[in-house]
Amino acid sequence: MKSRGNGSSYPRVLVVSYNCFSLSVSTGRTLGNLFWGWDRKSIAQLYMSNEIPDNDVCYKYYRVTDLDVINALRRKKTSGVIHLRKYDFMNNKYDDKEQALYVKLKEMKEKRKIRMKLYRSILWNLSLWKSSDYYRWLDNFRPEVLVVMAGENYFVDKVGLEISKRFRIPMVVYNCENYQFKDYSVHGLHGILFQILLNRSFKKLISKANHVIFSSQALMKLFQKRYNLKASVVYISSVLNNCYINFPKKILRISYLGNIDGRYDSLIEIAKTIKKIDKCLSLDVYGNIHSPIARYKIKNCSDLNYYGFINYNEVLEIISQSDILVHCESFDQEEIVDKRFAFSTKIGDALASGSCFFVYAPKSNAAARYLIKNKAACVVTDKALLEEKLRKIILNEDLRSIYRQNALKVAKENHDIEKNANKVYEIIQKVISEGYK
Repeated sequence: MKSRGNGSSYPRVLVVSYNCFSLSVSTGRTLGNLFWGWDRKSIAQLYMSNEIPDNDVCYKYYRVTDLDVINALRRKKTSGVIHLRKYDFMNNKYDDKEQALYVKLKEMKEKRKIRMKLYRSILWNLSLWKSSDYYRWLDNFRPEVLVVMAGENYFVDKVGLEISKRFRIPMVVYNCENYQFKDYSVHGLHGILFQILLNRSFKKLISKANHVIFSSQALMKLFQKRYNLKASVVYISSVLNNCYINFPKKILRISYLGNIDGRYDSLIEIAKTIKKIDKCLSLDVYGNIHSPIARYKIKNCSDLNYYGFINYNEVLEIISQSDILVHCESFDQEEIVDKRFAFSTKIGDALASGSCFFVYAPKSNAAARYLIKNKAACVVTDKALLEEKLRKIILNEDLRSIYRQNALKVAKENHDIEKNANKVYEIIQKVISEGYK
């Protein structure tokens, strides 16, 4: 099938997901990149978080939040349509009245968090929030194809299935995680029940999906062992194209940009090692911290500079100025098992930036294996080699240049936003020709 051109017709796509299209939240940005160049009049999104869109992928949104679900139980009206007539980067990213609730949920201990997620999913699946306004919004858009982003919030699956059935339209599932293979039983009876309901919901979703898009080859192979499905890989895309500004300087700029919870020990190890190699160098760290332990350790580490959260435009500026971009994962045994198939959303931007990419992660990590295979980053999977490899990459400009060239080659092949969006377009056209399953 030919890729879309200027005269392409765009079917009406409804995207159902937990997160909204976003520039500042990585999941929303990854999802939005799939529809790069899509006709905005032919795309709409139904989402379930407290976020407010700050992207120009589309202007038709319907939002239902946890508070809406609670209000529905009290027979109060849900919020519904988000009125964004035009793209406005200055929109608040979150609804202030709900943000405190989400912060508390993220700071909860995992066992309690799973219990809350279970009760929450049960309330969502009661469907009391579905109002006449909601159905009117759906009927006004009248989608021709559905794209559902699967995840841990499995109530999204049920919503997608019901919409697909209502309009008798085909469905594409987009999946970036391996939640269905995680062991929630360690969190007790609530964890076991949550796992059963999560897997049952996903199985129903997959049975009616015409096609499944995965964010990595490793993830697709994992799911194909358990499920019978038609699938493709669309790697995480990037809008960047060799933006690194390379000029002679006395002190290298080394940066980490991303989530810090679960990675703080590895970041501190890297920062201490950098200082050991050259006292004039520091690791600059940007990103959110929700864990009190992580916040305390990062803010009390004198070997790194913590600058907090920055918006995506600022992220792009830091990337362009960084000689070495750092990514890491935890070496804690539980985290190693949990993150085997993790493929960070920042991988695409790091490879396409033209900066030298340094990764410190267990050898079982899918992203680490991918980067080693393609020689696209300096990857350290053994703690004993951290200083040796960091020293080489810091002191050897020629070596950094080799990694930069390899990274750009891989980015062009697998992470180009236009190429990947065309692939998604072709998949959607194909499932429409197949019809409702």
